[in-house]
Amino acid sequence: VYEWTAARNMDRKLLNVLSLSFYLMILFSAQYAVLNMQKTIISSIHDEKPEFTVEGFFVTGIMYTVFSISVWLAPSLICVLGPRLSMAIANIGYIGYLAAFNMEKAWSMYAGAVVVGISEALLWTSQGNYLFLNSEPNTVNRNLGIFWVIFSSAELYGNMYVYFKLEGKKYIDAETRKIVIYSMTSVAAASLLMFGLLGKAKESFSSDAKPKKESPGQALKTTWTIFNTTKMRMLCISFAFIVQECTRLSAVVSTVQALDSLSRSETTPSSW
Repeated sequence: VYEWTAARNMDRKLLNVLSLSFYLMILFSAQYAVLNMQKTIISSIHDEKPEFTVEGFFVTGIMYTVFSISVWLAPSLICVLGPRLSMAIANIGYIGYLAAFNMEKAWSMYAGAVVVGISEALLWTSQGNYLFLNSEPNTVNRNLGIFWVIFSSAELYGNMYVYFKLEGKKYIDAETRKIVIYSMTSVAAASLLMFGLLGKAKESFSSDAKPKKESPGQALKTTWTIFNTTKMRMLCISFAFIVQECTRLSAVVSTVQALDSLSRSETTPSSW
């Protein structure tokens, strides 16, 4: 009976991990598609509306600055809301960020960057918490591998849609922009509905004692204590390297897209 119960519990946890992986893949298929062409979209809006002076790099900078600050407070919020509700709320923030592009207003772009920065901190912290709760010591590596293999494919689907949608276009007109943004916002909204189907994370069946539930203040204190450990400080060296590489990748991709957009705009009738 014990073995049957354990196997059933493991199957449920694996199903939760698979569900989480696919739901986040769907959400970030939309997020990555828009983020990768953010500079191009903003440039095309500026071509039609010269008073629109938003800078794509500045929007990204605000986003990740807010994210780096908010991530310290995310564990405290998860203690109150739980991982599933936290991820659902964060998903709403991503939808708001995508919808901000359709408003084509400077204030909406900057507000969207702040909101998605907070949402990123809440989403990734709660995702890690949910993944951990659905793992055992002997399955955590497997679950992490499953998650990242599925999640990494998010770069493909949304960008593939954008590629075929923009193929042959030398300029992203307002109608095309709205179609792309509405489509990606709809995909993000669909992922929000899917998050409601996530199974409740259960404590490990091999655990003899129930862990104490921390208060928001205790969670913040624990976060700072872990950060000050020797192992975590050593890990920060590798984290810093990864951040530099990601920054270079984002900067190179955005710059290439911006230059490509500029070269194309110079060949449009409006620039003659």
